[in-house]
Amino acid sequence: MNGAKPAKVVLIERSLNCFVCGLFGLLPVFGVPVAIRALNQAWLVNRDSSGMWNPARRYLVWGVVCALVGLLLLALLISGVALAVYFSDVSGNQSFLGHVKLFGIL
Repeated sequence: MNGAKPAKVVLIERSLNCFVCGLFGLLPVFGVPVAIRALNQAWLVNRDSSGMWNPARRYLVWGVVCALVGLLLLALLISGVALAVYFSDVSGNQSFLGHVKLFGIL
């Protein structure tokens, strides 16, 4: 018997790896490469499953959800910082909410 793992074992391991990487992908900045790895693992599982039953499918789905939420939160964080820098005055006296009130939004 050779050392190759059966396809179902590899499928389950990749699904669990996706879940763990997705959880670490929730970290704001440091989780970006791990979230990308989680999405890569999910893509590999979907590519290689070819209709095979995956008992760890829930872990795969939740890993993808966590990875996407982590990337979305990072995008919102970067957008918020960019807006705060854009609307800040050079002297730092004007706040973001002051500009929002200026435009009549609040």
